[in-house]
Amino acid sequence: MRFLEIVFLASLVVSGAALFVAPSRRPAFLRYRPALPVTLALVHVFIDHGRWQLFAAYALAGLISLAAIFEVRDGEGAAKDRPVIRWLGALVILAVTAASAAVAWFVPLFSLPEPTGPHKVGTRWIVLTDSSRFEMLAPSPGGKRQLIVRVWFPADSVAGASDDYIESDVAKGIATGLKLPSFALSHLTNISTHSYRRAWLPSQPQRFPLILFSHGYGVGTESQNTVQMEELASHGFVVASIDHPYEAGAILMPDGKVALANPPFNPADSASLTQALAAITQLQQATDTSAMLGPLRTMYANSAPLDTSIVRWTDDTRFVLDQITAMSAPHMGGDTLFAGRLATDKVGLLGMSFGGATAAAFCTIDTRCAAGMNLDGLHYGVAAREPLPRPFFIASSQKNTNVHRLFYERATAPVSLMTVTGSEHMDYTDFSWIAPKLAARTGMLGGIAPARMHALMNAVIVPYFDAALRGGTGIDRAALTARYPEITLLARSGTAVSPPAATQDSATTRR
Repeated sequence: MRFLEIVFLASLVVSGAALFVAPSRRPAFLRYRPALPVTLALVHVFIDHGRWQLFAAYALAGLISLAAIFEVRDGEGAAKDRPVIRWLGALVILAVTAASAAVAWFVPLFSLPEPTGPHKVGTRWIVLTDSSRFEMLAPSPGGKRQLIVRVWFPADSVAGASDDYIESDVAKGIATGLKLPSFALSHLTNISTHSYRRAWLPSQPQRFPLILFSHGYGVGTESQNTVQMEELASHGFVVASIDHPYEAGAILMPDGKVALANPPFNPADSASLTQALAAITQLQQATDTSAMLGPLRTMYANSAPLDTSIVRWTDDTRFVLDQITAMSAPHMGGDTLFAGRLATDKVGLLGMSFGGATAAAFCTIDTRCAAGMNLDGLHYGVAAREPLPRPFFIASSQKNTNVHRLFYERATAPVSLMTVTGSEHMDYTDFSWIAPKLAARTGMLGGIAPARMHALMNAVIVPYFDAALRGGTGIDRAALTARYPEITLLARSGTAVSPPAATQDSATTRR
C-alpha cells in the first residue's frame, strides 16, 4: 500500500480505538479525531486518485464525520451515557478498516520496477491500416483491418509526465471480458510507467535492433508485459507491441471505441477447443513421451480454430514489420522519429502464450527472424507442423514443460528450453502483480514472487536478444542458474530427434 493509504487507514484505527475510552477521559488531541479520517481521505484521493479497494473505508470516514456533527448538535455529553453503543461503533470501525486493508493488500496498487539499462524509455502509438485485408471479427465486419502498435524505444532525453499503465476504457473492457465488475481493474489507471511520450532517440548515429511482441489470446493486450518492454528499451532495443483486434482483451481504437475480445468460434469450434484443452491437461500430467502421443494428436485434431487465428496473427506481424521497415527508411516524410534508425532486415520475435505461438510461426516462415522467444505458449499452425528452423528460446511454466520439450527436441536450429520451478502461465505477464496473493491461492499464479519472476525474465530476455541481434555474449548459463536456482535451462544445437506433430496445413505462406 502507498504511504497516504496507510496513514488514512491508521486514522480510522485511531478513531475506532478512541471510542473505547469515555469522552470525559479522552486526551485533548482526540477531540479532532472525527475530522482526521475524512481530511486524509480527501488528500489521498486528490494525490493518489483513490481506488475501489478502499471505497468502504472512504464511506466510513464520511460517516464518522457525520456522527461527530450530530454529536455536537445533540450536546457533547449525550454520548457519555451510552458505552455499549460506543463499543459497538468502535468494533464496526475497526472491522471495516481491517476488511478494507485486507482487500487493498490482496489487490495491491503496485509500482513497476525501474528499468536497469543506461537509456531512458520513450513510447509511441502507431495506427496501421492493412488495405489488403478485411476485418472479419468486428461486430460489423467489412472494413479494412486496423492494427494498433505501441512502440517502446531508448531515449536520451524525455519531457513531461510518464505515461499511464493503461487507459480507463481498456481497463473497463478487460474487466467486462473477464466477467468482473467494470470497476475491478480501474485502479490500474493509477499506475505510472517509466515510459514517456515526449521522448527522443539518442542522437548518436546508430541503428537500433527491432523486436516485435504479441500478447496472449482473449485477455492480453499490448501492455501486458510492460516490464519487459521498458527493460528492453532501456538497453537499446526498439520494441513494437502489436494489438491483435478482437482477439485481445480490449483495444482503444482510433475512433475512440473499445474493441473487446470477440473470438470467431462457433459452437462446433468451442466443442473442439474444449477437447483440445482436456488433451493439454493430459499432456501436462504425462510422465513419458509415449503417454503424450495420444493427447497430442487429440489436441491438434481439435485446434483448427486456433490454427486459423495463428495465420491471422502472423499476417498481422508481417504487415507491421513491412510498415515499420518503410517508416525507418531514410528521408521518410511525416513522423521521422525512426527514419534511418532501425535495423529491420533481421529482427527478434517475442510473445507470450498465443503471442509466443505467433513468434514461433513467424520464425518458421519468415527469414527476417534472427531469433525468437516464446513465453509459455503452445505451438499451433505451421510451427506445430514443422521443426523450428531458426534460433529460438522457449520459456516454460512448471506444468507445461512436457509439452514444450516436444518442440524443443524437434528444432533444427539452436534452441533453448527454460523451466521455472514454482511458476504458472500468468507469471509470465504483468498480471502477476495485480493480485499475487489472491491469484496464488486460486492456482492462477505459482509460488514465485512477481518481483523475482520479472527480474528472472529480464535476466534472460535482454542477453538473449543482445546476442541474436547485436552479437553480444548472450546468457551466462552458470551465472544465471546460480542466481536463480529455480531455473532449469537446456540447450541444443538443433538436430531434430523426434518427428513433427501432425496438424492441419496452414494457409500462411513463406517469405
